[in-house]
Amino acid sequence: MQFFEAASGGKGALTEAAVFGLADHENKGDAAINYGQAAILRSHDLKVSTFCASTPKFPCDFNEAERKIRETETNGGRVIVVATGGGNFGDLWGRYAEEREELIRRFPDFPILFFPQTVHFSNETNANRHLTMLASHPRLTVLARDVQSLEFLSASPLSETQGGNATLGLVPDSAEALHPKVSADFRGE
Repeated sequence: MQFFEAASGGKGALTEAAVFGLADHENKGDAAINYGQAAILRSHDLKVSTFCASTPKFPCDFNEAERKIRETETNGGRVIVVATGGGNFGDLWGRYAEEREELIRRFPDFPILFFPQTVHFSNETNANRHLTMLASHPRLTVLARDVQSLEFLSASPLSETQGGNATLGLVPDSAEALHPKVSADFRGE
């Protein structure tokens, strides 16, 4: 997946990933997304140095996660911040939108990649506010897993044509990385 190489910004190979979120909505596809994301990270030789997922009872400790990420960089690691993909990009699942915004605020100096998403906003005002906030990040990559989502993102404040600077891409759902042929495609083979 050339997106990891692009995210390094020419500053050397990325070595570690800080993973935020977990697909956990009681359907079999979510487990496949999680395993697929792990396979993608492994295929790029990225070690998961930080993992932070929120549940209603146990919110992500962003302060501790940030401490670990900065410590990893201080010790010579090159970290990319990644957010779990799936169907949670939009205003239907508020917690995930808030967490994406928190990543943008806390990590302006790190590349951020959002694993393949389906995008859905029920309200144009919410969409513009959220996407404008995300567009403030200088090294953001947002991957769509369907054409409609990519088209939506391409017409949003994230897109270069709309004044943004995010890298946008269309790739298969992360679960597809579990198949050997697709896994090779994710690695760029």
